[in-house]
Amino acid sequence: MKEESELSILRKENAQLKSLLGRINSATQVFFKPKEERFDNCPYDAVMAMYHEKLFMLPKVAKLTTKRKAAMRTRWQGDLTTLQDWGHYFDDVATKKFIHGENNRGWVGNIDFLLREDVIAKMQEGKYD
Repeated sequence: MKEESELSILRKENAQLKSLLGRINSATQVFFKPKEERFDNCPYDAVMAMYHEKLFMLPKVAKLTTKRKAAMRTRWQGDLTTLQDWGHYFDDVATKKFIHGENNRGWVGNIDFLLREDVIAKMQEGKYD
């Protein structure tokens, strides 16, 4: 009887240790991820879908590169913090003929151009009107 009781206690302690190790393992995996992955809540796919929907006249994005993600994440944490903000920004860009290629060089804007901080500031200041 006493051996069964001790065995029961050992099994319970073993289960608790396994649970604790599992939680430590999960926490460790999160902790050792790069900072941008741990705190990255930018909805890349939704922003890209909105870009393609609202700015269909601009070049399509074939690949969402690390550099593009970083720029998008920076904008998400700064000027464009909601999908509604991105929608308004893209709607505004859609009205700018200069960015669509109606300029003396035939230059057309793309996603890399639109993700630049200075371009967003210029859009807000009305520089492309």
